[in-house]
Amino acid sequence: MSAPAFTSPGGLRELLRRFADPTHPSQWNGPEGDALARHCIARFTPLARKYRQPPQDAASFAFEVMCDPHLLDVDDPWAVVTTAVKRSFSAQFTGDSLLCGDRAARRAVDVHDPQRITDRDWTFLEAQLSPETDNDDAPVPRTTKAGDIAPVELDSAVSDAVRLLRACGWPPDAAQFALEYIGGRLELAGNPATAFEYLRRDKVARAQLDIGQHAWTAVLTAVLGSPDTDRGLGPTGKGMLLRILAGSPLDQVATDTGLVSALASSAPRERRPSHV
Repeated sequence: MSAPAFTSPGGLRELLRRFADPTHPSQWNGPEGDALARHCIARFTPLARKYRQPPQDAASFAFEVMCDPHLLDVDDPWAVVTTAVKRSFSAQFTGDSLLCGDRAARRAVDVHDPQRITDRDWTFLEAQLSPETDNDDAPVPRTTKAGDIAPVELDSAVSDAVRLLRACGWPPDAAQFALEYIGGRLELAGNPATAFEYLRRDKVARAQLDIGQHAWTAVLTAVLGSPDTDRGLGPTGKGMLLRILAGSPLDQVATDTGLVSALASSAPRERRPSHV
C-alpha cells in the first residue's frame, strides 16, 4: 500500500490548503484529518519516547503548528512541524521536571529545583475541595496528597463522571473517551489549571469528539473547573471531577444546573454508520 500523499512536503501543503478552504469538504475532523493525526503519532513516537511523553501528544502539537497559515509558504512544512513538535516535547519534559507549565519551561527564568510529584502535597485539592457549606455538622471533604490518589481512585471518579455525561445526552463512547482523556491529562499534569490550559489547545480530542472550541472549553470547565474561579461552573469554580474525588455524591453534583446545562449543550452528535 502506497503512503498517503500528505507524507511528502508538497502533499502536506496541499492538504493544509484544503483544510484552510472553508468551501472545501476536507475537514480537520474528517477522515483525512484522522489519517493525518495517526500519521503524526507514528511519525513522532520516537521523539515522544526520547522526552518521555505520550505519543498522542505529537498529533496535538503538530496540528497546532499546522493551523498556522505561514506554514503554507515554507519549502518543507514537515521540517517546520518536526522542529515545533520537538520543541514542544522538550518544553513539556522540562515543565514536568520542574513542575511548571510548558510555556514557563520555554523561558530560562524562575527555574527551581525539581521534585518528584510524590514528594509534595496536592495543594490544589486541599484548596479547591474545601467545604462548600457553613454547616458545622457537614462532613469535611478529605484532603489528598499525590501519593494518596491511587489510579483506581481516579478511575472510579472518571467512571462516575462518565455516567453524568451520558445522563446529559452524551453518546457512551464519546463520554468515555472525553473523561479518560481529561483524567489522563490531569494525572500527568498534577493540577487542574495546567491540565486545563493544555487541553484547551488540544485539537486531537476536539476532532475525535467532533465538537467546536466553545463546546470543548465548556466541557473542560465543567470537568476540571476554570483557572479563573469567577468563570467556573461549579461552586467556587470547582470542576465535577475534583468534586467527585472530594467525596461529593454523584446525585449531588448532578443538581448543579449550570454544570448539567453546559454538558448537555456541548454533547456531540452520535455518529451513525453510513450506508452505501
